[in-house]
Amino acid sequence: MYDSKSYQLKFYVIDRPTPAILGLKDCERLNLIRRVQHLEKNCSTAEDFLRKYSDVFTTSEVGCLPGLHHIEVDKNVKPVIDSPRRVPATLRPKIKNELDRMERIGVVSPVKEPPEWVSSMVPVVRPDKLRICIDPFNLNQAIKREHHPMKTIEEVASRLPGAKIFSTLDAASGFWEIQLDEESANLTCFNTPFGRYKFNRLPFGITSAPKCFRELWRCYSRTSMAVKL
Repeated sequence: MYDSKSYQLKFYVIDRPTPAILGLKDCERLNLIRRVQHLEKNCSTAEDFLRKYSDVFTTSEVGCLPGLHHIEVDKNVKPVIDSPRRVPATLRPKIKNELDRMERIGVVSPVKEPPEWVSSMVPVVRPDKLRICIDPFNLNQAIKREHHPMKTIEEVASRLPGAKIFSTLDAASGFWEIQLDEESANLTCFNTPFGRYKFNRLPFGITSAPKCFRELWRCYSRTSMAVKL
């Protein structure tokens, strides 16, 4: 009896400690394996695949989630303009190249008008690249943080017993996938050796960024629709 059906199979019993072996014909009868007579070549290319699933793949360097994020600040807090920090001369070419790249992909824009808030630039040097961040210490004192609950490690671990399949998701430059409205972008101005810039995307260092990013991805993954924060 297998899969609610009865089969008559011939077995040979031998006087040796060997595992049981099921023959090819019986495996086919039980539908455990299936013989393939010919294969059809899949002619689709990588470009066709990316085009078919264009809603989850992007051809740009940084993705872009729908909607605009607004950073709410306490108007009673006086704006602060931080002084520019000195950077080693050896880093200046790398900083300029990274600023040009970020401007090309729409992450930052040069600032011509005098802003109210200006943060200091912090270059983070890694073995394979240089990342430009800001130190918005004073701005963070004025930001009104959203109250989106975030799970603790204990809460996540309590749901793992019995799990057998795991996956990871690494959103490239995750915070940069969230667009800022014009008012919020003007809050993120920062000093560089090459003038002032502002972020058009959510920068690293903003106190409300982690919870905003987590909540937006949670909503977007559930609805796959535009979410306005």
